[in-house]
Amino acid sequence: MDDRDRVRDAARIAEVIGTYTVLKRRGRGWSGLCPFHGERTPSFSVLEDPPVFRCFGCGEKGDVFTFLMKKEGMDFPAALRHLAERYGITLSERPAQDGDRRRLLREVVGEAALFFRRQLREAPEGKAARDYMEQRGLSAETAERFGLGAAPAAWDALAVQLRRQGFDPEVQVEAGLVRPNDRGGWRDVFRNRLIFPIATEMGAVVAFGGRLLPGDEGPKYLNSPETPIYQKGHQLYALHLAKEAIRQADRALLVEGYMDAVALHQAGIREVVGVLGTALTPEQARSLLRFTEGKRVVVAFDADQAGRQAAERGGAVLEEVARAAGIVLRVLTVPEGKDPDAYVGAFGADAFRNLLDEAPDLVAFRVDRLLASVDDPRSVEGRARVLEGLGPLLGSLGSQVMAEPYVRDVARVLAVSEDALTRDLRRFLPGRPVVARRTAMARPVARQRAVEARRGLLAYLVLHPEGRPWVAGQVAPAMLPDEVAAELLATLLADEVTSGWTDWLARLEGTRAHELLLELCFGEDLLPEHDGEQVVQNYMDALHLDHWERTATRIRNDLSQSGLDRDVANQLMVEHLEAIRMVKEFEARLAGRVPGQGMGHG
Repeated sequence: MDDRDRVRDAARIAEVIGTYTVLKRRGRGWSGLCPFHGERTPSFSVLEDPPVFRCFGCGEKGDVFTFLMKKEGMDFPAALRHLAERYGITLSERPAQDGDRRRLLREVVGEAALFFRRQLREAPEGKAARDYMEQRGLSAETAERFGLGAAPAAWDALAVQLRRQGFDPEVQVEAGLVRPNDRGGWRDVFRNRLIFPIATEMGAVVAFGGRLLPGDEGPKYLNSPETPIYQKGHQLYALHLAKEAIRQADRALLVEGYMDAVALHQAGIREVVGVLGTALTPEQARSLLRFTEGKRVVVAFDADQAGRQAAERGGAVLEEVARAAGIVLRVLTVPEGKDPDAYVGAFGADAFRNLLDEAPDLVAFRVDRLLASVDDPRSVEGRARVLEGLGPLLGSLGSQVMAEPYVRDVARVLAVSEDALTRDLRRFLPGRPVVARRTAMARPVARQRAVEARRGLLAYLVLHPEGRPWVAGQVAPAMLPDEVAAELLATLLADEVTSGWTDWLARLEGTRAHELLLELCFGEDLLPEHDGEQVVQNYMDALHLDHWERTATRIRNDLSQSGLDRDVANQLMVEHLEAIRMVKEFEARLAGRVPGQGMGHG
């Protein structure tokens, strides 16, 4: 057994998480208010077997290590070491060495942050940065709150200071602070710049951004490279300072640059975070969504073309990550050709708040962009171009009701009736009337039944290795439409020994099936103690019914194609009739008209 398994088995997950939120016993686990996002009604659950947690509100889930890594900003070695010390477990040497190395990197970055701050506050070399701050209207209080600093113009001021404190040049290089020079020495990465420390959610500095000071040459902004303690796609600038304001405002405002975030915070708009030189990543998006109960995110970028494109990219990522949670994203486009920093400086915080409150949702933003890209939307050619872009955009909403307001607005711009526009968009909009068919009408019920059956059968197989040969004789992984579920089913059927949630979670960690398994272990009443054999048989029959319904639909679609060879068409007709026969058979089974086969294993 390795260190991870020994510590996981010894650590009491409810005891660890109970220091962050009050947990009350419920069923086979505990429940309480989620420590990752503000809520009034408990949606956070913790299980003892397996030792995992999940929030049904914000979606956070994992084991005791994951909890500490997300809540305290620890890396895995630090979380492992913390729990080992708490529960008296002696670790092997290698994880401790890895953890020591990362701790050393944090220490050298922390010392660099102190050096930069001293330079800005008091050193003669920091005067140019102080003058620039005054020019941009940043106060000393704001500088202190954000930990702003100054990098001297000298080639190796930081490198020399860190060597005096006992940090080897190799450690400084690994932390992204210095680079080798052509003469065999070392030069600072940041020189003659205003420094913006980049911190974790818990406030630990892990990297820096630097703004070139006036009168010097080089890139306007320079960012730390990725290091073992910093991945730019995982951090958001100023999240540690904004997270409480995000909770209070129940919304997060996302901006492009350091100065935008700092200036808005100084103006009293503090639910603001910044991206770090890239398009928004799913990891950053999920970090934001933990702090807004209403899942409200506004993307605010510059008014120029690059800014609008960045808004679309960031919004699209957020939309993809949050679509299942029903999040409505908004896009704030700053007018007057200004960035948020310049706008709030020129017009004040109240004017910017008005922009924030009136920001259109992402779909409205894209519709406006589409209409603006057409020279004459009311011309024949213009209407055709609008329809070409509008169809897929509104079709992605998944609801004709959701699309209706946009159809109404676009119809007014195009000077056409709503009915005419809706008819042209019919192929993209869901919810249109269709010819009623018995199988089509039954499908939503059958589909939901199939989802429940899939979950129940997989849970059964996790806990009962003795039943796997029986299930393997009736259900094949290829019958499942979901690729990950099929992969998990195949893995479970191929193993006749491994049993229990904990063993399977450990075995499948790092695979696509791991997250599905984690979700399954929170399912309750999947396998009632009474009539358990018949319940499992019903699960398998429901999966057969779903399989044959999908097969019948596929064959019917094949038959609708024009130009089919007669022999091929005849064969498809035979297959379609067989599929319909199987649908009726399994419908009868589930309705109780034909008894189940029973377990069939000793």
